[in-house]
Amino acid sequence: MDTNEQRDLRPLISWLERIEPWQKLTGEDSRAWQADPRSSLAGDDAKTDPFQVSHAVWHALTVSVTEIVRGAGELTTLGADLAQLVWSGCSALAHGDAYGTLAMLDKEIVARNQDVALVRVTGSISGLYWCTVAAVLMVNQGFELLQARSVSYR
Repeated sequence: MDTNEQRDLRPLISWLERIEPWQKLTGEDSRAWQADPRSSLAGDDAKTDPFQVSHAVWHALTVSVTEIVRGAGELTTLGADLAQLVWSGCSALAHGDAYGTLAMLDKEIVARNQDVALVRVTGSISGLYWCTVAAVLMVNQGFELLQARSVSYR
């Protein structure tokens, strides 16, 4: 582990600790997905009935989907473009795409033989740190918006 990774490890753990309330919110029957009947989100549900906007919002927050990434990114210091870039890279890694491996992980050429290189690919604490920061900022913004729109406005 190099000095940059050592520097990023403690803040990474701090950012990961922010996720615990979301685990409780999404892992238990918290009913957080239900909008107060007098809330603006419930009003949206009534206008789109039989489809429920509140259900789509909950799904978007608990199952990663491309459509909300740019919107959530616009509401954070990241901006839409960086949010989309981080999400795309992490998605590529999660699905085993070569793009994710080449773009998001550390690479070290171990040996060369003419046009072929033997490359050691390893995870990056620094990369993980910055991806975690971006993800936490976006998801936090989403849950804050859900909370604000789910409570009664009367």
